[in-house]
Amino acid sequence: MDTRRLRSIVLVLAAALTAAGGCSQQAAPPRAKYTVDEYLAKPDLMEAKVRECANNPGELRDDPDCVNVKAAAQQYSVGSRKRMEPLKFPSREEMNASTKRDPSK
Repeated sequence: MDTRRLRSIVLVLAAALTAAGGCSQQAAPPRAKYTVDEYLAKPDLMEAKVRECANNPGELRDDPDCVNVKAAAQQYSVGSRKRMEPLKFPSREEMNASTKRDPSK
């Protein structure tokens, strides 16, 4: 094998090894500190994190904790409607009684 061809093979192998090595050095994606359930269990923490994320949406929109706290806040607000007392509509008798008191109705 001539030197020129051997040098080309070595350069190609070196480039391939460098490229493969660079891929393994990528940082792991950021992980959330708290889960949705943990935010739901700690409303004060959830409120503070919602404010932080809302204050800087340009940088924190895709932050894992901001994603989790947004989901927790949505569940919490929906859950609060589930915890509401049912609406009580006046009975027919109560409606009739109120109209008898006020003749203008």
